Amino acid sequence: MREIKVFWIDARTDNDAVPLEVAENMQPYPRENKGYVIKDNESEIVIAFGLIKNSDGVLIAYDMPTVIPKGLVVKVEEEE
Repeated sequence: MREIKVFWIDARTDNDAVPLEVAENMQPYPRENKGYVIKDNESEIVIAFGLIKNSDGVLIAYDMPTVIPKGLVVKVEEEE
């Protein structure tokens, strides 16, 4: 199964009240996630952090699937 590293920009939220200047200077978070490609199309990339197989080695589930909108993706690198 194809493995990739996705570099993308994520939203940022502060759970507390913050001064105006702090809020006005907040920036989104640059992120990196590695995973197994479940889906890769023009609108999103879906990756899983792990694969769950039965005792016969048959894939039965994905561990922690994550969908990343393509509009937030900066670049994708293939993992070896």
